[in-house]
Amino acid sequence: MLRSLVGSEMCIRDRRLVLEYKFFEPAFYHTDVPDWGTALANVVSLGERAVVCLDTGHHAPNTNIEFIVVQLLRAGRLGAFDFNSRFYADDDLSVGAADTAVSTTGSSH
Repeated sequence: MLRSLVGSEMCIRDRRLVLEYKFFEPAFYHTDVPDWGTALANVVSLGERAVVCLDTGHHAPNTNIEFIVVQLLRAGRLGAFDFNSRFYADDDLSVGAADTAVSTTGSSH
């Protein structure tokens, strides 16, 4: 993947590359960038204008997303968020698509 990007139009100085990782997909196939660490290693090797998109719905259970945010901020490589819900898997959520005041059991907080 990196060989195809280095020297391509995506690496021109006036452009920015945002790399999103996926720990899993609802389908059963391999992902090239399975976690935030792999994404970070890739964007570091691509240069200053490459950053990571943090996907809130594609992590292993009990992942500390706040820790990932801090690590990417410290490295200066947090470029975007993709707001997904693990409950809905890969469906991108729009504002109001999930009621955060109701737990998975259906009771309000």
